[in-house]
Amino acid sequence: MHDQIEKLLLHPNLKVEVQSDPATISRQTLTYLAEWRKWNQKINLTSEKNESRILQKHVFDSFQYGLAVDADAVILDVGSGAGFPGIFLKVIFPRLKLVLVESQRKRANFLRNAVRAMKLDSIQVFDCRIEDLSADFHAQFDFAVFRGVGSLDLCMGMAAPFLKPSGKVVVRKEPDASWAGNPEENYHIFKEVQVLSYEGVASKIMSFEKCST
Repeated sequence: MHDQIEKLLLHPNLKVEVQSDPATISRQTLTYLAEWRKWNQKINLTSEKNESRILQKHVFDSFQYGLAVDADAVILDVGSGAGFPGIFLKVIFPRLKLVLVESQRKRANFLRNAVRAMKLDSIQVFDCRIEDLSADFHAQFDFAVFRGVGSLDLCMGMAAPFLKPSGKVVVRKEPDASWAGNPEENYHIFKEVQVLSYEGVASKIMSFEKCST
């Protein structure tokens, strides 16, 4: 499995400058997979049952979110599920501060366990809907990241109260996705990065900046 993780980091489609050493990334990823194996039998974290598919589909895709976030940012991962992309952004960018929000309590418990086993610091996990996250977190985040969570407008609406002025929403969408703008959401397109998955499937990472006025 070490070899497969090394292939992820050396893959020509990754294009992310990781900020942690390969040995640490490998160790933390192997720890995650061990926890995933135990928990996925009980609570169905992912439809994939094969570790190689988890690496190639979920971990690799999560690493690619690093193309759109800063390596020392404060990040909100909304609907974190099994920890994608948030946990693996932390693996490659260890200076990140991260809040994972997952409404299903069992999945949130898995996230807490994985974070502890992986010895990741500066991560908090909350089992609640994003609407119910404490007002203490309003305007605290540089980025809100979403993976497989609703429409662009829905993501922007959920993130808005929690972003700092000029904070950004980051999502991954199909390669021809576009956004015409919504007068109810005070954002503009900040960055679009065309990416290829581990297996060469095209998609696009889109970043939307919250307007400060």
